[in-house]
Amino acid sequence: KQDLLHIMSEATVCPRKSQVTRKITRFLDQLAMSDIAGLRLYGRRAGAISPSWNYGVDFVHRQRLVPEATPEFAASDAYLSDLVTPTGEPVLRRDLTHEDLNQGLKGAVDGVVYILQRLLCYSQLFVPTVENQDMAAFSDKRQANGKLSIQGVAVAMVWGVAGLLLTLITDWRFSELLQSQASPSAEVKAVTNSSPKPIALPQISLQKGAGFGTENFNTSGFTAPGDTMVIMNENGNATMAAMLAAARSPNPSFNNQMLDEKLALYQQRLLQSGIPDVLIMGSSRAMRGIDPIALQDALEEQGYPDIDVFNFGVNGATAQVVDFMVRRVLTPEQLPKLIIWADGVRAFNNGRVDATYNSIITSPGYQALMAGVFPNRTKQPPLPTDATDQPLEVLNDSYQFISDWLNQSIAKISLTYPHRSQLKSLLQEKLVDLEKFLQSDTTQIAKKPQNTLSPTWKIDFDGFLPLSTRFNTATYYQKHPKVPGIYDGDYRYFQLGGQQDKALRNLLEFAQKHDLSIVMVNLPLTKEYLDPVRTKYEKQFQRYMYNFDLEGGLIFRDFNKMLLTKHDYFSDPSHLNRYGAYQVSKQLAKDPMMPWSLVISD
Repeated sequence: KQDLLHIMSEATVCPRKSQVTRKITRFLDQLAMSDIAGLRLYGRRAGAISPSWNYGVDFVHRQRLVPEATPEFAASDAYLSDLVTPTGEPVLRRDLTHEDLNQGLKGAVDGVVYILQRLLCYSQLFVPTVENQDMAAFSDKRQANGKLSIQGVAVAMVWGVAGLLLTLITDWRFSELLQSQASPSAEVKAVTNSSPKPIALPQISLQKGAGFGTENFNTSGFTAPGDTMVIMNENGNATMAAMLAAARSPNPSFNNQMLDEKLALYQQRLLQSGIPDVLIMGSSRAMRGIDPIALQDALEEQGYPDIDVFNFGVNGATAQVVDFMVRRVLTPEQLPKLIIWADGVRAFNNGRVDATYNSIITSPGYQALMAGVFPNRTKQPPLPTDATDQPLEVLNDSYQFISDWLNQSIAKISLTYPHRSQLKSLLQEKLVDLEKFLQSDTTQIAKKPQNTLSPTWKIDFDGFLPLSTRFNTATYYQKHPKVPGIYDGDYRYFQLGGQQDKALRNLLEFAQKHDLSIVMVNLPLTKEYLDPVRTKYEKQFQRYMYNFDLEGGLIFRDFNKMLLTKHDYFSDPSHLNRYGAYQVSKQLAKDPMMPWSLVISD
């Protein structure tokens, strides 16, 4: 009728609305008929004239000046032979089989699951998967009509109020618990009120012994200052050395444990062996993707012996973070002539929230850098600040600013906050009791092979993270969700520009000023990871980088499809393992476009 398609569904028992609408809507979406502007579905019991339910969806925007009238459908005689006059007596179906019962039960369960899925999607806390195309289309249409923002704000306010109420109730209950634990017993009061008794002390000489010297003590009797350098050797533990170096380092923290430890380890390396010949920068993909030892060995085979390489990859490092580390944290005297930036398109997406950089700019280390008091080893004054590094503009729109404000406000009215140390001790005691209770179960679990160590605690002395895990699609997705590119937060509101682009240009300008060469390496990904959405963004990123290569600002090397179908070289769909890092390192050493002559020019 005009540009609307009207469909009536009927049976001896009225078809369920959820069962019919999903299938027909999905089928018409696949056909994509341009002549049909909308769909109207109806359901009724055979023999009836008027529908029992109706459902409508518009494929294009339509202006409704008057309410739409329901069309008249003639009564069908297709099921007249199956219709009987109700007698009020129970009907026994002796022809039903177990398969019919199972099919009916399955349909009821599917209907309940579908309703729960719709409710979860309405809450804005969940998004539909690729398989639920009707839900995804429904969400997209709501967003296109401008209704998503209003409902999103309402949902955020409801959940925010619920969270605050839950926090206040929990705070009140913990306060009561601490008060009951802190009430003194009668015995403690008796001991407190009792008069003190004299104690006979033995006759002990407090004079210095004859063996007291100045080898380990100074003239004031205190221990003499010693060397705080971390001694690194091949048999030691690089991770423990990095943690110890970070603990002894005078550097204030950047709110990033990996960055603090890598910086302390790199500064100790500068004191012991000088500036490396090659510095690898980037995110966790760089930290896992290039093996310094393998690269050094491959370069020696190519006629470049004694090349020193250090991997400065940090989890979550974006273009802003790399620019900050090279131009702000490290001084020009601490940088080699060649920097290999190994990463990919995710580090340059300006549409997503840069949580790593936002955390750094609120840290004590960042404040010390901006004040010019950061303890650089070379004692060189820090670079002047520019508009890119001013935190005020970012803080006003940052979740961190809101979080800090909420924490301070709630702390003023909290009953538990002044006694947080007591609460911490109480929770520790409860955890110890729980551990003892579960001790019998842990002995059984210990017999099973486990890999509980976090990858961040196994870096070597060159900053590389050698993972032996091999990516297996048959087992990996049993423990990890398979997220399509359209729902991947790393590609959210994808945009190559903004602050990330500005950080890249600032870094290239800095490199040109100080005669540094930067090579951008687009690390390999699996075919499993490169779905159509991510592939589209990869092509945009490649064109973006080749433009910089043509301008002479950097050298771009694309290894994106180098190991496309070789899953054994990956630890997950987007991160290489030690075997993949070995292959990339060998390829880099053989690459004729790499400026290896710079590292031996001296």
